[in-house]
Amino acid sequence: MAFQLDDLVRLKKAHPCGGTDWVVFRLGADIGLRCGTCGHRV
Repeated sequence: MAFQLDDLVRLKKAHPCGGTDWVVFRLGADIGLRCGTCGHRV
């Protein structure tokens, strides 16, 4: 599966804030995700 910056991804496991939507903010050797609800970066 190919991702691009600012793609919206819905994961099965929810963030502690309750959000399941994540935004891709970094690509490279790993993928950076930002919670779509609270904005926390993982």
